[in-house]
Amino acid sequence: MNNALRTTTWVATLPTLTSDEDVLALRAIKSAVKSINESNAMADGYAKKGYRARFNKSCEQVGLPRYRVSIRARGPIDGYKYGWGGYLKLAGGSRFDIYIHEVRK
Repeated sequence: MNNALRTTTWVATLPTLTSDEDVLALRAIKSAVKSINESNAMADGYAKKGYRARFNKSCEQVGLPRYRVSIRARGPIDGYKYGWGGYLKLAGGSRFDIYIHEVRK
């Protein structure tokens, strides 16, 4: 059996979103992503002035990526045991997966 992850954006699974430990873990993840986005924005500002600009293969100037945090509820859907196949509202989840995605421009 292959135990490889299906995604590279998964960060953590939280059992609830109401306990203090889970809220602190979620806040820590969000604050880390916010500081990364702020530092990337600052670096892009310097790049616009000509310092350490980034270029792609077509010699066009590109910026650093921005990221976002998303929460997906997991659990049984409509009586089925396997809950990964559909969408579930946050109120109906028995556990919650946290993902970090790159924002598309």
